[in-house]
Amino acid sequence: MKQKQLNFVTQKAALPIVYVIVGLGVLNWIGSWKFAGGLVGWFSNTVVKGKYSDPIMPDSNV
Repeated sequence: MKQKQLNFVTQKAALPIVYVIVGLGVLNWIGSWKFAGGLVGWFSNTVVKGKYSDPIMPDSNV
């Protein structure tokens, strides 16, 4: 972006969102499926029986 101020605001707005996404992925990775499912259950349809299933993408190797 050519406007420095808009570029700065966009970066500062995107950073917390990225941290939340990465944090949810780490929670799922370390085995806290129920906790991650409780955090995202109100806006995601990937929570099945309280478990946050496939937070990134479905695995075709299973």
